[in-house]
Amino acid sequence: MNGTMFFDAIGSGSRFGVKGYYSVEDEPLGTGGALKNAEGLLANEHGFLTVNSDIITDLNHTILSEGSSIGVISPVPLKSPCGVVEVSDNVLVKGFVEKPQLDYWVNAGV
Repeated sequence: MNGTMFFDAIGSGSRFGVKGYYSVEDEPLGTGGALKNAEGLLANEHGFLTVNSDIITDLNHTILSEGSSIGVISPVPLKSPCGVVEVSDNVLVKGFVEKPQLDYWVNAGV
């Protein structure tokens, strides 16, 4: 989905009960840079939700605003993009595990 399609689908956000703002990057700034780029749009807001535009989720965003935190992220377990080879002590192949979940958490983009 390109930016125009995204803007057309979300619009002002009013039909979803939210205010939608858009901050387009001339060059990729990373997550922190993108938020800094949008600072002027968010300066007068009590709170905001940021979602990477390539994320489709059914995350219940209301749980993110519970409590008194100043910031919340939605981490997910890291899934290996590759199959993993299990080897024995003497480096013989014991087996394969196709794209296992790893013992790390990554930013889900929400």
